[in-house]
Amino acid sequence: MKVTRKMDSGPVLMQEKVKIGDDDYVVLEDKLRKIGSCLLVKALKQIENNACSFKEQVEKEVVFAPKLKKLDGYIDWSRTPQEIHNLVRGTIPWPGAHTYFKNKLLKIFKSKIILKLDIPANCSSGEVIEVSKDEIIVICGKGALAIDELQLEGGRKMSAKDFIHGHKVQKGYIFGKK
Repeated sequence: MKVTRKMDSGPVLMQEKVKIGDDDYVVLEDKLRKIGSCLLVKALKQIENNACSFKEQVEKEVVFAPKLKKLDGYIDWSRTPQEIHNLVRGTIPWPGAHTYFKNKLLKIFKSKIILKLDIPANCSSGEVIEVSKDEIIVICGKGALAIDELQLEGGRKMSAKDFIHGHKVQKGYIFGKK
């Protein structure tokens, strides 16, 4: 893209659409790095051959992504399962999606949306509704999310299965309270 006074708003020489799917930040970054390097080689050849054809961006579609802060990774359990799952995927490795468990910071590295689950009416956002042998299911706004990989402050990253055995997570516990 050509550099202009506005951030990331100049005319574009090349671009490629990429399906994100269920990729997290680390996987997507690697995928984009490979695609970007190929596009760069093609663009340099076009520049060398004076065969450039820039396309103006639609101004209303230009967005600026601000630099993330630590607080941007905090999980608001009242948000939808999709929003929280996207936060988990999008904030790896930093700032990391996090909440609190027994007054300690708890980072969540892998999650999945639970589509079919009967949620009792009297549950609170952030409440553990089910603890199976390998996942912790937590109530969110309009649904539930399964936690599959996590790390308690001062500990190592582990599967939910190992965390459940070592930390005695119980149904009814509410994440996020410090």
